[in-house]
Amino acid sequence: MARNGKRKKAGLTKSQQKITNRTSYKRQSQKIARVGKAQFAIKQMVDRMVEGEQFVDFSDSPHAIYGAGDFHRNMLSGALLNASSTTSAELSKIRVMTDGTGRSPGGEWQRLKINSAEDGRTMRVLEASARDAAEVLKRHSRLPKTAHVAIDLHFEERWDGARRIKPGASEAQDKINREARDRLAGERGLVKSRPSRGTTYFEAYIVAQIVDKGVQVVLACMRVDDLSNLARFIPVLAEKIRAAGVSRAMLLLDRVFFNEADIRALNQTGFRWIVPCRNTGAVKAALADADAGGKKTGVRRMVITGKSGAQSEYWMRHEPRKRGEGEPGEGRSRGGRKGRKKREAHQRLIGFAMSHMSEKPRKYRKRWGIETRFRMVTGRRNKTSSTKPPARMLAFVYSLFTTNTWVMINSVFWRRASDYVPRISLAAVISMSVRMLEIREPKPPP
Repeated sequence: MARNGKRKKAGLTKSQQKITNRTSYKRQSQKIARVGKAQFAIKQMVDRMVEGEQFVDFSDSPHAIYGAGDFHRNMLSGALLNASSTTSAELSKIRVMTDGTGRSPGGEWQRLKINSAEDGRTMRVLEASARDAAEVLKRHSRLPKTAHVAIDLHFEERWDGARRIKPGASEAQDKINREARDRLAGERGLVKSRPSRGTTYFEAYIVAQIVDKGVQVVLACMRVDDLSNLARFIPVLAEKIRAAGVSRAMLLLDRVFFNEADIRALNQTGFRWIVPCRNTGAVKAALADADAGGKKTGVRRMVITGKSGAQSEYWMRHEPRKRGEGEPGEGRSRGGRKGRKKREAHQRLIGFAMSHMSEKPRKYRKRWGIETRFRMVTGRRNKTSSTKPPARMLAFVYSLFTTNTWVMINSVFWRRASDYVPRISLAAVISMSVRMLEIREPKPPP
């Protein structure tokens, strides 16, 4: 009987086997339900785009031909194609003129709208999307009680013709390069930092993002025009984190924030925090003392002094370095080998500044989630030729705005918190949003 049953089932078609297989039928039902939830979440994003507070102003006249839907469709198309939104607008205009289906704004209209952006409105739209995403995550029990929030700087290279010229270049090319460098040096909103990919001028943004697995939502973003005073951004970001609905957080910051002013600002936020220590004189002495006592791990109370003489206290926990860890310029040689210089204590041990002595530095590993997000945003950012800082910030924040929706949609699909397999790609979310905007706002006849 069993053999006959197997032979009978083997003779069925694939569609018939799916119907008879209960497990397969259940999975198909779950897949259909997930697709329905994704479409509903994307529809909510489209509704917020065209009904909530906008990045830029649009005409409220009933006779206006172009509106918010046209702007966002071109921006989404630019992110999908990794191109300029004005280029996407021109391509859309050519397609519409060829098909004869209606009217579509050209690149000049899109360019004027981008140039009218304001930093305040751009940040408010991003923060509104972060609040919506946090509410969805809480509703589905995805947001942890104590969220790990990374605060980090992101740099976007700016060349504008000021690339380094190889030896032997013509005098005319060298003159153009000097003029472009002078223009960049005098441009508002740029910062100067270590050379990267042939330039020393960058657009700088400070970003606060949840980095827990599966809920990597950007909560706030601000433009930085002075790297010498980052402490002024910390209390503002702390308030924005609370406004997004995250009342308990562990702040994870890079070692660029290890100074007296930043640590004093972190102590005043009320959040817990972890920052890797720079190898200052006091830190080296503490690590040497711990190494002499034979303690590979430990915690002690430390004091950091600023240039003005102000002091702030923190807890420092030291642990053995892993191979390859260290600040730029430090040696990588293995201590104890014959013929090689023995490494110092600060080259074998690493210190972490913490708000509480009970914190574990292993939590700091989650900070790399924000680096992953930056790489994703760089590949899905609208390009623009505008040199206005608010316009360029709009292109950067719009990518954060879109990826927040992608994270929210995928959080609905996860069956459990440890299941970190995205069910829908970012490109699919952008493509579906473009189609929904085309359906939502049909063009009037010419």
